[in-house]
Amino acid sequence: MKPHPILLLFLEVTVCATILGFTIPQSPIRLGGLLIIFLCMWKCITTCPTYLVRSAWASLAGGYAVSIFFHYIDIALLSQWSFETNMPATEPPQLKDEYEFVRRWKSPLAKKGSSWKGKLRFGLSSTFTTRFCGTPHEVRNVPRFSYSDPKYAPSRPRFIRDTALTVLLCYLILDAMDEGADPAMVHEYFSEQNIPFFRRFHDISGNEILMRASGGIGVILGLMCSQGGFYNLFALISNVLGLSAPKDWPPFYGSPLEAYSLRRFWGVFWHQTNTHKFNSISNFVLRNVFKIQARRGFIPKYARVIIIFAISAVMHFLIDISGGIPVHKSGAVHFFCTQAFGIVIEDVAIKLYSYITVYTNARLPLLVERVLGFTWVGLFLVWSTPMYVYPMMYRSAAGPNDVIVPFSIIGLLNYLRLPTYRAGQATKFPDFIVALSSIQNAANALAPDIHLLILVISFPNHRSIRVSDESIA
Repeated sequence: MKPHPILLLFLEVTVCATILGFTIPQSPIRLGGLLIIFLCMWKCITTCPTYLVRSAWASLAGGYAVSIFFHYIDIALLSQWSFETNMPATEPPQLKDEYEFVRRWKSPLAKKGSSWKGKLRFGLSSTFTTRFCGTPHEVRNVPRFSYSDPKYAPSRPRFIRDTALTVLLCYLILDAMDEGADPAMVHEYFSEQNIPFFRRFHDISGNEILMRASGGIGVILGLMCSQGGFYNLFALISNVLGLSAPKDWPPFYGSPLEAYSLRRFWGVFWHQTNTHKFNSISNFVLRNVFKIQARRGFIPKYARVIIIFAISAVMHFLIDISGGIPVHKSGAVHFFCTQAFGIVIEDVAIKLYSYITVYTNARLPLLVERVLGFTWVGLFLVWSTPMYVYPMMYRSAAGPNDVIVPFSIIGLLNYLRLPTYRAGQATKFPDFIVALSSIQNAANALAPDIHLLILVISFPNHRSIRVSDESIA
């Protein structure tokens, strides 16, 4: 009998936390632990489709297992976090000097906290920390509560109220998308044959273009509601129980108004929970594999972009496996490598535009530039997104009960109020909502960052690492 994927995920977390807390960076156990974590991850993603019938839930479990694997490579092997120093062994010298007074101040506390409980707590906190918020290791572009006052944090009552409303809104949106699901529409508009665009441009109807565009909107909306909903749920629980403060839970996503280029879409608007691990692995590959030591220049700049999106492609390819997507039908590699290609094209266009503005001593109004930027991002995503999400949507439509929410509030209201619903007739939703609902399950498969274990909430603000805002890894 195969072990349940949730048990494998729990074992993976336990091994990661134990090794981080109880070993030094040079210990060979850390390298050996990588094999154990890989085996747990692989068994988890290959058994998820068997045990977790809903593809969205299977993708969440498998996605988190994959994320921990890459996170372990980052903090245990490359950055080499350790309990003794409470900082990476590979930290740049300037940050080490910055930390000297912290280590001296904490030295008596470190001795008291050097028990097995303190080490286990450090291991767990490190395992669930991804953005390193509130520390000198914080990744770039973490959103703030107020951009006019970056240090601002709302009061606890206001934070609890706003967060509760956000969780409810996210749940209702996901519920509405599930209720409006239409497998027939998926087969008509979101099949594998509908992925190519330019090859079949003359055969594409206006209806299909509309569905294709709504599909891109549905992916973003579904992800923001699922990822952001879970993030806010744990923020709510943590603050209600007094385990952390509102300042420990900055917004998960940036402002959509910042997404006027592909670079800013992925680097500013989108969540940054994978940034630290991707940077660490890409730097290692550049310096140790390709022997590129320079940090600036044309080659390092674009080699880093390609490597980062290649790592992301591998990560999401593994998540596709956990969601039951056949290997030959996964579009993860094509999609994420295409994003790197789009960024190169974008940079060339921006550089050319800057030359033109210098030569002519004139430039377009800022508003026009922004509109053109948003148009470019929208068109590029409408073209590229189907290669990744259409196979997921087709898989979700084939499931007997492939929804994300465990209990349908809208379904209950329909049952209580609508006689036709009791007779087994589905409520009629607008085509736009139906299209979004078909894509919503696929969007959930893109969410390896949703926290599956509330255990991490018990370990806020351990030493200099704040974990409570990093419940999503």
